[in-house]
Amino acid sequence: MSAWEPKVLWLDRYDRVQGYLPVLGDVRHAEALEGEDTLTFTSTVEPEKGDRLFAYFDEEPHEFAVCAIDRTSEGAVRVEAEGALFKDLRHDYLFYSLFLRNQPAEDVLMQILMRTPWTRGTVDDTKLANIDLYRISRLEALWRFATTWGLEPVPHSRISAEGAISRTLDMRRERGEHRTLRIEEQKNLLSITKSVLATDVYSALKGLGVSLPNVDDEGNWTGGYKRRLEFNEVLGHTWGTVEDEEATKTWGIFQGAWQGGEPVMLPSTGEVIFPTIDDKVELLDATEEALQKIERPALSYRVIVPSMGDALGLGDYVQTIAPSVGLDAMLRVIRRVRYPSEGYEELTLNRPKPQASKDISTFAESAAPIASLLEDLDSGTDPFSQRLMEVPTREEVAGTVQTTVEDDLGQAFSDTYIGLTDLAEVSF
Repeated sequence: MSAWEPKVLWLDRYDRVQGYLPVLGDVRHAEALEGEDTLTFTSTVEPEKGDRLFAYFDEEPHEFAVCAIDRTSEGAVRVEAEGALFKDLRHDYLFYSLFLRNQPAEDVLMQILMRTPWTRGTVDDTKLANIDLYRISRLEALWRFATTWGLEPVPHSRISAEGAISRTLDMRRERGEHRTLRIEEQKNLLSITKSVLATDVYSALKGLGVSLPNVDDEGNWTGGYKRRLEFNEVLGHTWGTVEDEEATKTWGIFQGAWQGGEPVMLPSTGEVIFPTIDDKVELLDATEEALQKIERPALSYRVIVPSMGDALGLGDYVQTIAPSVGLDAMLRVIRRVRYPSEGYEELTLNRPKPQASKDISTFAESAAPIASLLEDLDSGTDPFSQRLMEVPTREEVAGTVQTTVEDDLGQAFSDTYIGLTDLAEVSF
């Protein structure tokens, strides 16, 4: 393992270049998808609190703001810094309330970054959604925005030869890329630790949406709120939960009895709240997608590898092979801690999150021809009935039906619908 030290360009709080800080060693850079971004190192020069540091770990610099300094009697200076994006947004507060309805992601991000050094970059989602930003810091608002639209922040800080600085924030559907690099025991994997995380496992989930206002007979708000939005009517039953039966067989609640050689299990049920979702179909899909993430024990892998440089980045996918823990899978880098002074880095890997489902607009487009088809079946004037596979009644269509409709519907599709509930596909 070869040790190296990154170059650190030093600017004061007014973005005036002061030169390069000498780096003596003990460099540690930790970053994670959940928001961690810190830098510590030892130097002989003492910067001021709040000064900016551009660290060149890769070709593109990584900007930090100095947050703490320790000077020893021997003259060594220990510098601690945090990611500039988090510092800039944490120290700016939204004193007013923003209750945004049916807003595009680009407009909401622009409001969050208003009055900050950061400008909006690429946003990977164009759907409309609701979000409430009520007296919170801009950093908290950013994370709430990221959760609502299912995006991940990717900051970019660039400085020209003349000292001009540009700071842009991209919001990507998924940060990182798929790498051809392989991490493998006996080659470039120095050690690995498999961890089963202490998180709750649920095989069923109840989803709740926005708080419903109290209204009179004419729909006027009378003050106060009642229960939260549920999706019971969409599923056609009263308990309002979604369940993964296979997960219940393994991770449900054992009832102390056996039937047909199988243990009798009840679903382990949890609850999730989406405070801004006001559509039942969207609420159903958000709950189903949330269930996919907690229906089995969460695993993570901590690996030690030689310094990767720019061959690997936060959010990247990499094939990891470790027979000692029974692992051969494509995993994602969710946390990276670099120790360039020692020539190695520590990665935290986990399996990819479930695939995001389609946008609500896709549901509207696909549901329209189905609704028209059902009306035709009820009236007995369906011109395509001869092409269907024995679906003479609405009840059979609403059951389990394999259909193929083309030509006059303007498109071809073939799906198995179970109670038509599988049509609900929206992003979490």
